[in-house]
Amino acid sequence: MNVSVKKLIEEHLPDEWRGKSITYLGELVLLIQLQDKESITHFTDVMNKLCRMARRICNARVTAGIGQVCNEVSQLPMSYQGAQNALSYRVLYGSSRAIYIAEMTPRENRELSWEEPYFQAIVRKIRVGEQETLQKAIDTGVRSRIRPVVMIALMGSMGLLPAALSTGMGSEI
Repeated sequence: MNVSVKKLIEEHLPDEWRGKSITYLGELVLLIQLQDKESITHFTDVMNKLCRMARRICNARVTAGIGQVCNEVSQLPMSYQGAQNALSYRVLYGSSRAIYIAEMTPRENRELSWEEPYFQAIVRKIRVGEQETLQKAIDTGVRSRIRPVVMIALMGSMGLLPAALSTGMGSEI
């Protein structure tokens, strides 16, 4: 089955990408050279079509996990791991399609950028590893955020209170 899917992909993959398919750990891996990062959308569309063709022609469920775009060969393991992570989303999005990891978790490899300084302090303390200062940063952050969180939860529960106390027809929750 893997050989027929591999042949199908090699026959229908546009030459402009100079793709190379290999088998790695029992999985079909496709290495593609894109001209620019904007062509990833077109590549994802083509892979969606190929997944549907594999289902129709070879009677095989193929889900393509697409990793991050690499600028260097040393980034290939990270891209492969991203493709593996993309495959875990098939439970939510279904099989026989292409799933691009950057669309699922767009901030996967970016630095965390929270607007509130309390959360930034907590992240810094976690990285440094000082337990006492970490505890102080957590306490300060919790004190600054506990009131809005409690207010939101309280308003939500108060909004459901009439429905919870109703006994008439159609009042089942």
